[in-house]
Formats: sequence, C-alpha cells, structure tokens
Amino acid sequence: PSEAVFERFKKVLLLESGRIAYYGPVAGLRHLVQSIGFPAAVKNSHVPLPELLLEVLEAPADKVDLESHSQRLAQLRSRGNEGSGGPAPASQQLSAAGAPGVRRLNFVRQVGVLFHRNLLNFRRNKLLTIVRLVQTVLSTVLISWIFNQVGSNMSGVQARMFGCFLLAFAQFLFAMLGVVNTFPAERAVFLREAQDRWYNPAAFYLAKVALDSITQCLFPVVATSIGYPIMGLNTQSVERVVWFYIFVALLSNSGAAVGFVVSAMVPSVNAALSITPGLVMPQLILCGLFIKVDLLPQPFRTISYVVIVRYALQGVLTNEFVCETKPECVPEVF
Repeated sequence: PSEAVFERFKKVLLLESGRIAYYGPVAGLRHLVQSIGFPAAVKNSHVPLPELLLEVLEAPADKVDLESHSQRLAQLRSRGNEGSGGPAPASQQLSAAGAPGVRRLNFVRQVGVLFHRNLLNFRRNKLLTIVRLVQTVLSTVLISWIFNQVGSNMSGVQARMFGCFLLAFAQFLFAMLGVVNTFPAERAVFLREAQDRWYNPAAFYLAKVALDSITQCLFPVVATSIGYPIMGLNTQSVERVVWFYIFVALLSNSGAAVGFVVSAMVPSVNAALSITPGLVMPQLILCGLFIKVDLLPQPFRTISYVVIVRYALQGVLTNEFVCETKPECVPEVF
C-alpha cells in the first residue's frame, strides 16, 4: 500500500521467514528501524515506509551480515512487544509449525479451521457464485427452449438424447472452468503455507473438497428444476427426476475435480485455460454420443473407459428411456 494508507493503520504485523519480526504500532516505526541500525533504513530514509520495511526484512546473502541482521530483528521484535503492551495474541502467532513453543492443531481441527476459512472466502467472493448461477440459468433455459417438449416417439429419441446430454455436460464444463479460473491463485498460497508446515496437506484437501462438493451439488438443482419440466423429460416417477439430478451433480463434481488436477499442475490461470480445451474435446468425441463406443477404433475404444462423460451419458439416457409403467412401451425401442 501507499505510505499514506499504511500510516492509517494503528498496528502492523511483520513476518520474516514465517516468524514474527514485529508486532506493534505503526507510528514511529521508521525511526525505530533506523535507530536499531538496519542498513537499508539508514541509507534509504526517503523510501516509502512499506517498501523500506520489505528491504529491512530481506535477509542479506553474506553470513557475517546475516548474524547481525538476526540480532537487529531480535531487537525489533522485542521493541515491538514493548510498544504493543505485550507479545502478539495467540491467534496471531503465525510462526511455522515446528518452531519452539508452537503447538500444531490436530488433524480434525485443521480440517475444521480450513473449512471455515474456505467458507469465508466463498461468502466474500459472491461474484463467482453469481456468475455460475447466471451461466446455469441461461444455458438451461436456452437448451430447454430449443428442445422444448420433444416427441416421446421414435422421432424424438435423438432430440432427447442431445437435450439430456447438453443439460448434464453444461454443468461439467462450468464446474471445470470455474475451478480453473480461481484455484491457481489459491495454489500459490497453499504451497507457501504447506512449505511453512502450517497444516497437513491432506487437511487442506479434505476441507477444500468438502466445501466444493456441496457447492457443486447446488447448481444442478437449478438446472434440473428448470430444464426437466420444460423439456418434458421422463416423469413416470419422482425417482426418475432424482436420478437425473444425481447424474448431473456427479458430473458437475467430476468437472471440478478435473479442474483441480489441471490447476494443481500449472502455475497460472492462463496456462490452465490453455490446457482445458484439450481435455474437453476427448470427453465429447469418446463419450459415445456421436459414434457408438463399440465402433471406435483402437486405442480410442480403450481410452473411452476413462472418459467421465461417457458414464454420465449412459446414466442420463438410461434414466430417460427406462420403461416402468407405460404398457405401450416396447423394451426393444426404449
């Protein structure tokens, strides 16, 4: 931040290699680092205070200078404690796990804390949720409008196939793109915190998956509620509607999982977005919608067994064309 904004804060917490270097008032901080004798503070007195503090906290490369730098940091830390009326609160003791006097939370509490943090981030970033909701509503209305009340006879079989597939595949695509656009930035934070051993990586994974699985199950509710009645899909029983929702929700979570895998492999959003189209096309070509799986040449027939969309397509089509109560249904046709 600018120096004018920085000086509006009453207190500041400075970290050096994951350890607290200073916790105390902002007022008089420039004079404090100069009086302790930090070379950067003495030479660059005209530099804005936030930039000056970054230079002060940077460790020198020379071992001799590094020892004196550590001594000055110890003085800065003690002066900060004096100025703030005591040590930093327990909630702000952010030292790396394994440091003397720092006790690490157990695994269950780590998952709980990380889940709560993810929930707060989810509530703060409402724009992403709104965008996903708008995408779901608009795409569902468009698909449903195009395939509105298709026939229940042989002439409508192909239209129903494509309508069911598009409703489900849209959620797969939106979930994957949503994760790819957001997780790479969070990945950098995770790597830094995991390197400092703040928590077990498995705890981060479980907390992230738990919240994301819940959110990915909400949007298929909207898609099913809008698309199913407009398209006039199988309503022989409530079970058919529930199964359709389950298949779409599973496909949505699968899309998010693919997005997490891609985002974890690359350092930036641009790189993740460049890889995503190469993962979408095989899902479309090898799922069995355009050409039967049995007619695919090798090795594509074998590869199709790991294509997620293939199983979702089989699920929604089986659910749509199942024959339960209508006596006029011909099993060979449906």
